[in-house]
This record gives sequence, C-alpha cells and structure tokens, in this order.
Amino acid sequence: MQEMKITQLKDAVFQGRQCSLEGGRLLLWPLSGVEVTLRSRELYVELEEKGDGQISWFAAWVDGAPVVRFPVQKGKNWYPVLLGMDETVPHRVTLVNESQPIKGDGKRLILHSIRWEGELLPAEKMQYQIEFIGDSLTTAEGCAGPRSAAEWKTAWMSPSFGYAKRVGDVLNARVHLISQSGWGVCSDWTGVTENNIPGIYEQLCGILPEGQTDYDFPVCMDAVVLNLGTNDYSAVESMPEEKRNEQLEKIVHSAEAFLRRLRILHPDAYILWTYGMCGGELGPYLERAVNTVRAEGDVRVGYVQLLACAEEETGSLHHPGVANHEKAAAAIAEHLMKAWFKQAQKPEENIE
Repeated sequence: MQEMKITQLKDAVFQGRQCSLEGGRLLLWPLSGVEVTLRSRELYVELEEKGDGQISWFAAWVDGAPVVRFPVQKGKNWYPVLLGMDETVPHRVTLVNESQPIKGDGKRLILHSIRWEGELLPAEKMQYQIEFIGDSLTTAEGCAGPRSAAEWKTAWMSPSFGYAKRVGDVLNARVHLISQSGWGVCSDWTGVTENNIPGIYEQLCGILPEGQTDYDFPVCMDAVVLNLGTNDYSAVESMPEEKRNEQLEKIVHSAEAFLRRLRILHPDAYILWTYGMCGGELGPYLERAVNTVRAEGDVRVGYVQLLACAEEETGSLHHPGVANHEKAAAAIAEHLMKAWFKQAQKPEENIE
C-alpha cells in the first residue's frame, strides 16, 4: 500500500474553496475536495473531524457517479472508499465534503491523506469550470433521507445528488459550491440583513473564523450560476404589507449590485441567475435586476425561471427532492449550452 499526504499529491485536482490546516486540507464548502485518477484494488482516505456540532458527511464518486457516502467520526481516522476493485482498470475518483459550513458551529473537516494499492495516474481535465452560489437548494437539502425527515440535520443534505452536480455531469464541468441554508442576496429567511451571501462571497469562507481572509479567485470560471431569492422572499412574506414593496426594491438593488461585482471578479464567465424551485413570486424582480445589468451593456448575464417542486417530488426537510433537482439541472444546462454556443459565434452569426 502506498500512502501520501493530500498536500503532496502532484497528480491531483482540487475543487471548491479550501485551505491548508494542520498538514491537511480544511474543506470549507459543499463539494470541496480532491480528484485523483488511479488503478487500484483499494483506496482509503484519512479524515479528521474536529470540534463539536453538526456531523460532517463525506462522499466519493467513481467516474462521476456517487458510490460512497458516510458520516465522519470525531478525531483522525482512516475510511475505506474502494475495496475489491480491478487494479487494471483506471478510474477517476472524486473525494468531497458533503456538508456546508455552519455559523457558530465548531465542526471542521480536514482531509489529510490517501492510501492506495496500485498506480496513481495524471488527473483528467474537465471541459468547463462552473461556480454555483446559493442557499439550501444548492446545498441540496432534501436530496438524502426519507420524506418524513423534518429535523434539520446534515444527514438529509447531499449535494452529490443535487442540481449543481447534475449540471456538471451534463456539461463535463467541474463544480464549485458556495451555499448557506437560510441565506439570500439581501437577508436570511427571517430578515436578518447580516446573513447575506454577497457580504461573505469575497472571503475564502466568511462563515468560519479560519476562512475570514480575502479569496484570490484562482480558478477562471466559465459560468457562475446563482440560485438566490427563496429566503429573501420568505422574509418579505413575514413583513407587514406596507413594508413589502420597499423590501422588494432592496432585493432588486442587492441583486443588481451583486451581478456587477461578479462581473468584475469573473470577467470571462457567463452569469446566470435562477429561481423558483420552491415557488415564490420573486422571479420577476430578479429578472428585472438581470435585465437592468444587461441594459448597462453586460449581455453575458441571463435569467432562468425554474419549475416549482410538485408535492410528489418533495424530499426530506420539506425541500425539493432529486426529481425536482433533475428538472432544474436540465433547464440550467440547456441555457448554458445555448449561451456558450452564442458566445462562440462570430459577431455576424450572433443573432437573437
């Protein structure tokens, strides 16, 4: 068996925001992790769970398909990921954190080392890089566990089966997630204005003390997909009716400002705002924000209204289940393919 620290791996690709900590990699956001290509009978991963709070979950994909998902014990331990494999067949193995950071929670998940029996190969390259920014929908609450599960636990959250991962599968793209349950573009679902994604976006991970440093955006994104607004609209619904219009305008202005900032940070990306998996009436306001930015000259921004989750598609935590995520992924992938194709055309071919 060969063993190597994650920080020493040369033939590997890291995805999602993460940082070095105690000789390993602190996995800060959902689907942050590492990808390796290897021929091996067995593969083990060394993980460390520090602190107290919600349980961290970890997953492994083989050639893009989720095959292993498990909770991480407290302390530093080795876990089997693959056993009894054919060592003559190469596979792309992606090792990812399944859990979002939680404000005030002491839990930390560190990826330290891998151990394998076989040959480590150069990592495969993906055609595209896509960042997804969102809330519990992007964390994929509801995509694991039974419909009867209503207690807020990380066990019922699995971005390995969420819409963002599925878009990556369809488009041969590596996905990077920034997601926080209950947060929005202007406030959280209760109306607390400090809990908004734009306010922490330019930090490595503003949710955790270890991540409250400036992020340098080392990956050139081909697309940035936002799925924000569901929690903002929940806050609007809880307000007295005479204050709602004012709050709706604040949301529009926050969305416009975030789009302009994203363009500066991602000059080459197509930026897509999506909304609607949980229903709500904020869609026209978000689309207005997108159209305002387009009218200012940024034609590489767009809006997609997603299908609201039907009752029979509901998963755990009263959230959309896998079936609704599949529909959302199909709509997003179709829009991005058309946008990228249009962008690749010559000016004289680029017709509306």
